[in-house]
Amino acid sequence: MNLTEALAKSSNQYFASLGEQLGYEKVSYYAHLFALYQTPPKQVLMFEEPENGIYPGALRNLAEEFNDAPANHRGQVLLTTQSPELLHQVLELVES
Repeated sequence: MNLTEALAKSSNQYFASLGEQLGYEKVSYYAHLFALYQTPPKQVLMFEEPENGIYPGALRNLAEEFNDAPANHRGQVLLTTQSPELLHQVLELVES
């Protein structure tokens, strides 16, 4: 179950309406950022297809956050993706 499905099926009225009020794309994007910036930081952060539910224009910023996490002592990032766009963004950052 992804974040969008979880929010829609939530019995908590706040969470169920959060996606409708903000838009599922924003909620999903912020959920990834919250995971990256949690305190205390984790050693490894795993994301499965983070591009799902993310506005394509925000992928570059999310790729930058994933790339910067280890250098900023927020943990190593392990992700899976089926998005050529996200893969391109990550590889471009790693190679620079």
